[in-house]
Amino acid sequence: MNHIGQKIKYYRLKKGLTQYDLSNGIISYSYLSKIENGNAKPGPEIVGLLCKKLNISPQVLTELDTSNETCKKWFKSLLLGDRKKSTELYREINSNTSIFSNESLLNLIELNELRYFLLTKQVNKTARQLRVLERKSSKFNKLEQYYFYKFSGEYFYSKNAFRKAFERFQVAESLISNDMFFKAEEESDLFYLIGITASKIRQVHIAMNYASKALHYHQSQYNLFKCAQCHILLGISYRRFNEHKKSIQSYEMAIKIGESLGKSNLVSLSYQNIGALYTSIGESSKAIKYYKKCFELQFGNGTTKLLSPIVCLIREYYQIGDYSNSSYWLQQGLTIIESLETEETIDTFDIKVYEQLLTQQNSPNLEKLILTIVIPFLEKNQLEYQKHIYYQILAEFYYRMRRYKSSADYYDLANQILKSIYNG
Repeated sequence: MNHIGQKIKYYRLKKGLTQYDLSNGIISYSYLSKIENGNAKPGPEIVGLLCKKLNISPQVLTELDTSNETCKKWFKSLLLGDRKKSTELYREINSNTSIFSNESLLNLIELNELRYFLLTKQVNKTARQLRVLERKSSKFNKLEQYYFYKFSGEYFYSKNAFRKAFERFQVAESLISNDMFFKAEEESDLFYLIGITASKIRQVHIAMNYASKALHYHQSQYNLFKCAQCHILLGISYRRFNEHKKSIQSYEMAIKIGESLGKSNLVSLSYQNIGALYTSIGESSKAIKYYKKCFELQFGNGTTKLLSPIVCLIREYYQIGDYSNSSYWLQQGLTIIESLETEETIDTFDIKVYEQLLTQQNSPNLEKLILTIVIPFLEKNQLEYQKHIYYQILAEFYYRMRRYKSSADYYDLANQILKSIYNG
């Protein structure tokens, strides 16, 4: 591609000149058109004359190679999730106006801006950028489409729209090509995203398959952090297959790596999932022990990260009839969500539902909360497994209220959803 021609066009338009204006007295405007379209390569003398008329230095036209390298470094920092480095490079890119004369590079910058806004948690900018890209997506080439579907999948994942994210990631996988930047790293990153999203929608075989693929690559690169993430995902999959020994082994591997790297988040997430394993086999005392270990490790890492272990403790104590401890943890959760300005999530809904169960067990407010707020949210985001759980809670509520027909109906709906998940 003749980047010089693109840059000449950029500066010509910036100066408000027509092709005739710029070419007059130097070359024919038809030859200038060929230069700008990349169909002709001008000699140094012509370049000098055009630059003089544009009031720019000829060196400006050769800056693109350096700019291109800066952009590639930025893309890599985003792939690695390096917030600090990506912010530095993003500022450098925005201060270099010469970059914006390359239309193909502009598309890649705009696509990676979506990932950057996600990484830096700029919620409004992220949503706005996605809308911009949606409008342009039909004109993207194959490489640009890959990044569009991958990054938009990450956006939907961040919004708990896991089914939609999963579909986007699958399209991105079909667009993998040798033109991608950092192909091996990109591919393994996408495999992990497919795996973790498949896990969220209870597609266990798919989750295990893609977690294994990602793990194989990260082991070959000695990327211990990402290996640990894959081990946790495999642990979840083994638990759902009732292979408890393999599940524990996977979590223990992740804990070992997390401790060696000083990454408490990896360790705490492993503890929470070990707790979930013990919950699934009815060993509540062990489950509570690990949920508390998770909470203790997360304490001080930000209040939102405390919500998941808190919800697990509320639920576990409630299930064994220890309403006093369940209420204690409920208060911890309520204090957190009242202090946050966050969107509704599964954790916040769980806390609000258990507030009704623990303080107003037979109140119609529970029915209203689940049917008019929680279920529509779950349906919008296609969270079928969570919907099955809330249908069970409703069935139990109706049973307590002696509305046996409604209770039976919702038990049946919950079972139908579970069958469709595992047989679909």
